[in-house]
Amino acid sequence: MKFASMISAVALGMVMTSPALAQESDAIGVAKTVEGEVLLARGADTITLQEGDELFENDRIVTRTDARVELVVNECEQVLDPVQSIVVDDEFCTKAPLQLASNNSTGQTPPVKSGPSVGVIAGGGLLVAAIAIAANDDDDNNSTPVSP
Repeated sequence: MKFASMISAVALGMVMTSPALAQESDAIGVAKTVEGEVLLARGADTITLQEGDELFENDRIVTRTDARVELVVNECEQVLDPVQSIVVDDEFCTKAPLQLASNNSTGQTPPVKSGPSVGVIAGGGLLVAAIAIAANDDDDNNSTPVSP
């Protein structure tokens, strides 16, 4: 019985610490209405935005083809039409949504790209570079290759 309780507590903790799912007290806005598929990128997570979802600083909202969303942030309202994006930040009230290019062959919106995937690619490149440097670091000046 204790094991099942411990597993439940761990699973609940994982859900509550996920940035996309956690209910934080510093919400600065809300999704007033959502029509169609609207994505919310928060940190490394991307979820489908639902009506009533809270919005936080640096959230990126992206409407897909045939989608529309009304957002209220810091008492300002913004409407995103299909294939548009906006970041929830200090300039939310004064900036216009960014019009995204749709893929003309399929009519679909490009996928949301979040920062951490770029870090993984760059990190992988650094790892490859470190291995290459270690492989070339031959301190005994003979022709025997050095294994990293």
